[in-house]
Amino acid sequence: MLTKEQFLDLGWSDNLRRQFEMLLLDGNSKAFSANRLPDGSLRGRVWAEIPEDWDTDLVYVFGEPEPQPIAKPGPTAVSRTAQALQLIDEGWSAYKACKFVGLSQAAVSRARKRREGREDCPHCGQLMKA
Repeated sequence: MLTKEQFLDLGWSDNLRRQFEMLLLDGNSKAFSANRLPDGSLRGRVWAEIPEDWDTDLVYVFGEPEPQPIAKPGPTAVSRTAQALQLIDEGWSAYKACKFVGLSQAAVSRARKRREGREDCPHCGQLMKA
């Protein structure tokens, strides 16, 4: 079994690597496998279910699912921008957080700049005026 990084570094073209990364974010796949063909090239497979027996040793099986964005308790729902900012604060990359909640990176970048030097309200979590 390979780690995610080892699988993605097997020598895929940039296009295939991006497609595998997008499938990782999608969450509908259970595993990836790769076979070396006689000409030396790689053939990748995406598995919706984990098979009983692998036909290769170049396999990456997904670990625990990604954590779901956590809404702050309160009377109002948390916006997708706030969810993305919370994920970034927890260590996610801006790209991955934006992709996960369905926002553009520009929207989150603007929100990050707006909150610089400002404090959150201790009761509702919204930004307070400076």
